[in-house]
Amino acid sequence: MNAANNLALVPIGPAVADHDRHAMNEPATKQDLYNMGVQIDSNFGKVISQFTIVDSQFVNLRAEISEQFSKVYVLIEKSKSETRALLSKSTAANTLLMVALLSIDRWWR
Repeated sequence: MNAANNLALVPIGPAVADHDRHAMNEPATKQDLYNMGVQIDSNFGKVISQFTIVDSQFVNLRAEISEQFSKVYVLIEKSKSETRALLSKSTAANTLLMVALLSIDRWWR
């Protein structure tokens, strides 16, 4: 809920509480209670619509986070495969180097 809507709801409380101050000594009629219920219900409708907006924003946020995590997962998998390829190349190079060093050592003696 943004600040503008928040400020718009502030005067509702005193207005609801004080709208019948002049008739406080008179008994409430069914119509008075109905009118009060309609007034309260209209305010709850505004609150419920704000919750609906917030809920849709959370759904969008969850979808965006899921999309970003899937991109990160793809990058990690790509990096893993590149690392494996580089490791296998370096292992082959190290093996050839060791064979060459052992051959030179054997020949030198």
